Amino acid sequence: MQKKRILYVESNVDGTVGGSHFSLLFLIEGRNKNIYEPMVVFYQHNYLIPRYEKAGCKVSLIKKCQPLNIFEIFPALKKTSHGLPAKLIVPLTIIQKAINYFSTFVLPSFKCWSIIKKEKIDLIHLNNTLCRPQEWILASIFSKAKVIAHERGINNHFPTQAIFWARYLSAIVCISDAVKNNLLNKGFSKDKLFRIYNALDAEKFPVHKTKKEVLEEFRLTNGQPLIGIVGNVKEWKGQETVIRALKYVRNDYPDIRCLIIGDVSSNDQYYFDRLKAITKNESLEDFIIFTGPRRDVPDLVNCLTILVHASIEPEPFGRTLLEGMALRKPIISTRIGAPLEIVIDGRTGILVSPGNPQEMAMATLKLLADHRLVEKMGAAGYERLIKEFSLRKNVELTENLYGAILSGMKANDPTATAGCGT
Repeated sequence: MQKKRILYVESNVDGTVGGSHFSLLFLIEGRNKNIYEPMVVFYQHNYLIPRYEKAGCKVSLIKKCQPLNIFEIFPALKKTSHGLPAKLIVPLTIIQKAINYFSTFVLPSFKCWSIIKKEKIDLIHLNNTLCRPQEWILASIFSKAKVIAHERGINNHFPTQAIFWARYLSAIVCISDAVKNNLLNKGFSKDKLFRIYNALDAEKFPVHKTKKEVLEEFRLTNGQPLIGIVGNVKEWKGQETVIRALKYVRNDYPDIRCLIIGDVSSNDQYYFDRLKAITKNESLEDFIIFTGPRRDVPDLVNCLTILVHASIEPEPFGRTLLEGMALRKPIISTRIGAPLEIVIDGRTGILVSPGNPQEMAMATLKLLADHRLVEKMGAAGYERLIKEFSLRKNVELTENLYGAILSGMKANDPTATAGCGT
């Protein structure tokens, strides 16, 4: 049987490597190699590319065309005084929009079409959101390849263009019920929405370093209370709440330390600077450790006493929760978005109100005071990961969706099936 060619499009360009990269990698690694042959298009180089290639995936890098700004190229055109330049602003703006539409959408669509035809692609899978990149949707129409999109965010507003192009998608994969319900509330067709949870294979989240090696790097000692939050530094991720909570916890545990693990994009530098300032102003410089981007996250999480998830806006999923569960760590998470679907309050972790440092501090103190509860919650979290968020389920449900779309059959929504899916 001839293999089906799947083209994945990873459109992240903020310089960081996040959950979408790993979710896609795990899907490709776990695929049925007898049926599906993958190819991935990236718009930016990243350190995971060798792993994609090792998994038998062809990788292509595409440079994203940047929109033209006539008024930056010719500053004189910004003049608002009487004269020719001011009179030209409106027509030049129209011309600029026309040029940008052609150069950033129409031309890239032809390039996408040529890739689809050359690689004999059967199905295109947009890995980030239904909002971008829309040129692949237009290209799919002309090439007659099927196209689906992963929606990994909870957006308050969807551009009119995104809603228009969504009608040409065969399916929208939602990574949680929180994401799916948001799309339903925004008027997207229920028949196109399929909830398939992100997943994690505990065996592919290995620990390579000993706890002693990691602790020595940060000048910590075994038995010292250590909490941590994992994720790129962004305001909505709530790292500030964790820092402010530590101000209360240190009174009872003066030797506690906190790892803030994650990269910082240029767009989020202002927030990182604010976190550093808060740390200094609250005299927490000896308690907070900013690790920066790490490729050994499992090793660091393995050393934690508690894993914290602190989003102050609805979290679409929360892959770091699965990472903590894989290493048998109790979770403290904010009670908002998809964590409500992942963490069982009082059993696998403790849920707290978003943006509430005092409540987070109380949950932290409760766990630090009860070693048996820490172990019990960690074990329960691991069992839940294996049962409800396994990679096997994720791959099976995704490939079932592929099969239905490629065969022209109506796919079944995994949300309606027994169990939680993946």
